Amino acid sequence: MTSTTTTGILVGNMMRVSASFLDAQKVLNDPDHIFFDLETPDAQVTTYEYGVDTNIIKASVGKYYIDIPLDAAGTYNYYFYSTGVGQAAAQGSFIVIDKKIQN
Repeated sequence: MTSTTTTGILVGNMMRVSASFLDAQKVLNDPDHIFFDLETPDAQVTTYEYGVDTNIIKASVGKYYIDIPLDAAGTYNYYFYSTGVGQAAAQGSFIVIDKKIQN
């Protein structure tokens, strides 16, 4: 897993964050437990757990994603990680910009 930073996404969009989990032989596998921590621009942190929360979606073996509604401008930080067999982690951030025309 790798860390990324993206800038210039407009408020009102959705951001998809994906993760691929590989074993020591670089083969996709399903970890024991998968989590996603999201910190929004107002410094609120929410943790999602695969199999408990419906937010994390399994696309195929070893491939998961979460769609994040971008309803506020600012910096979003995330940490996608797994525990147990298949333990791995990646973090990243993205910057959401406000629209130029205000209603």
